[in-house]
Amino acid sequence: MYRISLPGCATDTGVVQLSGNTYMISKSDAAGAFSNLGALKAGVIREANAFAESKGKVAVARSANMTIPAAGFPNFEYQFALLDKDDPRANGVPLNPPPSESLPINTQAENVTPKSSGSGVIISAQGLALTAAHVVADAKKISVITAQGIHTATVLCVDESNDIAVLKIEGGPYVPLTVAPSRGVRLGQGVATIGFPNVDIQGFSPKVTRGEISSVNGFADDPRSWQISVPVQPGNSGGPLLDEDGNIIGIVEAKLGLKVVEATGDIPQNVNYAVKSAYALALLEPYMDSSIPQPNQSGQKPSFEDMIAKAQQSVVLILVY
Repeated sequence: MYRISLPGCATDTGVVQLSGNTYMISKSDAAGAFSNLGALKAGVIREANAFAESKGKVAVARSANMTIPAAGFPNFEYQFALLDKDDPRANGVPLNPPPSESLPINTQAENVTPKSSGSGVIISAQGLALTAAHVVADAKKISVITAQGIHTATVLCVDESNDIAVLKIEGGPYVPLTVAPSRGVRLGQGVATIGFPNVDIQGFSPKVTRGEISSVNGFADDPRSWQISVPVQPGNSGGPLLDEDGNIIGIVEAKLGLKVVEATGDIPQNVNYAVKSAYALALLEPYMDSSIPQPNQSGQKPSFEDMIAKAQQSVVLILVY
């Protein structure tokens, strides 16, 4: 079972014997970046396998616990048993916990479960960030996992009609992305998003998808939104819609769902929506200062991979309590 918890920072333990044939490895991610969580987990499991091999045994998982502290570095604790290689219990036993398991969230005082999670993007060095209003609706507490570590965030303002919220993340300085005007975006233009869909199944590393502007108007020709062919899933909400220069031209907000299937008898194929950046800029106007960068309009476009590598430093995972 995975847990996201809020204790202090953990330290590396190496291989610790807990009982007769049960062992534990606990390691922290010194980089403190969400993009390293998968590598942290894989490294610990490789170490467990190597330890078992040195004993002529097979490592079989007993428990796996990913801890994300309120401040500090993520920690992965892995408990495993050593079995003989010909032990029937060692055959077909996965080392990774089933991805269908839930993500309970532990605080020091009580067990709580996040109401939702979503994506967001930092737009100023001081920690201003954009997300979808529905991601942070009725939030009592917000934790944000950034490339610089885990921090608390507060909601500065919300535009429910356009489904946009502005957050202030503690800490910094941060690497921001630029919000560009909506004018000039063309039908068929290439776009992409980075976000954190279905973290309980797909994991904590950021996921990239790309597509085109399918329509310059949204659902039922709503002029406030883009229709996009970029594939999105639950958890992508609030993530940035990026142009080829890496500018934010929208915030991912919705996709056609099962109600459309009931109405039409057909499954929508990559019919998704992002609110236009013009409405985000209007909401940001009271907070605009020199820490918010200007749009990137250089004549030479970066490669897609370089654009994503830069944008990844500004995209955040939002956990709502």
